[in-house]
Amino acid sequence: MGREVKTISLDSTTAKIAENIPNFSQWVRTQLLMVHVLDGGEPIHIVPIKSMRKYMVTIPTHRDHFGRPVLEKYNTKRCNPHHTKGKCVVCWPPHLSVEEHTLEIAKLVQQGILDPLCEGDEEE
Repeated sequence: MGREVKTISLDSTTAKIAENIPNFSQWVRTQLLMVHVLDGGEPIHIVPIKSMRKYMVTIPTHRDHFGRPVLEKYNTKRCNPHHTKGKCVVCWPPHLSVEEHTLEIAKLVQQGILDPLCEGDEEE
């Protein structure tokens, strides 16, 4: 995704607020994406290429014959929630924390259910 330079004007109050935002340009891009969604637009991933959405989690899938949980890596097919561009609101909706989402994903995997967030996720 290329970058286009846009200039904005801030007053003294908003300029002081902007000084405390480490990557102001990225923050503005994120706000624009959120406004786009709030205005009824389709959500946009922070990482638009499907091959880049490979956030792996380690989850217990079953128990071995001694009753110990067997941990396996699982591809969530979601954007990395710790990405430098921020947490993707498509992959990690704000109603749950990343940890809570991970627990929900683990429950679905244990039940053999495909994560509904990733169903029908085609190449963009």
